[in-house]
Amino acid sequence: MYKKYEIRLEPKERERIEQVLHADSTSPGIRRRCLVLLLSDENQGAIPKQTEIASRCGVSHVTVFYMGKRLLYTWVG
Repeated sequence: MYKKYEIRLEPKERERIEQVLHADSTSPGIRRRCLVLLLSDENQGAIPKQTEIASRCGVSHVTVFYMGKRLLYTWVG
């Protein structure tokens, strides 16, 4: 799928996402979203394709696309 949105997490944002990911009370759905965000972070160097991120996280490639879009509009708009 075409990659339209770039995800660039600040170190504090990445740290907070990792805290949520590893918390015992975090639901499986939230864990998958955290993994998608961490794997999509372009500040960490080369990132896998959206289809690869989707297969690693157990979601569809469309979900990966829409998470980037949602994140962009949540932070910017």
